[in-house]
Amino acid sequence: MPAGLIVNIVIWNRDVDYPRLILGGVIILFSLWFNEHWVKKHTMRTQHSG
Repeated sequence: MPAGLIVNIVIWNRDVDYPRLILGGVIILFSLWFNEHWVKKHTMRTQHSG
């Protein structure tokens, strides 16, 4: 989590757009999952077939 978000949410208690924050987190987590499962498996198949 970027330091700017922590400062705005925790220390200054600024207005937070929680739906956008959650959606952004979900997109980041999905991209990490996608990379871990699909891209790495695809890369391993390509290396073993060569």
